[in-house]
Amino acid sequence: MQQADEFLLMGLRLTEGIDMPRFEALSGRSLNPKRLAVLQEEGMIEPVGNSRLRATPQGMILLDAVVADLAMESAGFEIAFAEREPGPTGAYAVDFLIAPNPGVPAKSLRETAS
Repeated sequence: MQQADEFLLMGLRLTEGIDMPRFEALSGRSLNPKRLAVLQEEGMIEPVGNSRLRATPQGMILLDAVVADLAMESAGFEIAFAEREPGPTGAYAVDFLIAPNPGVPAKSLRETAS
């Protein structure tokens, strides 16, 4: 899976972009058509011919986020709130939880981020 993510990161920045069938062979899955449509509508990616995809100039600026969006489409993200004694930082403790893969329980981002 890491090889497929690197293929996305390195290939989307190229003028010729990535070969979608090659990505599917590396990752064992196709990219989510709904996510592709949203990113294309937002001007982050564009098709090249029938089977290639590349980042637009705008998408290049946010390439890490574009790749994360495409590569982690099955990840879960939650925001947890817990009441606490009111203080200078508020009355709630907030924690960001991420489940990087299906079936993996969500954990605090501060515990999982490297």
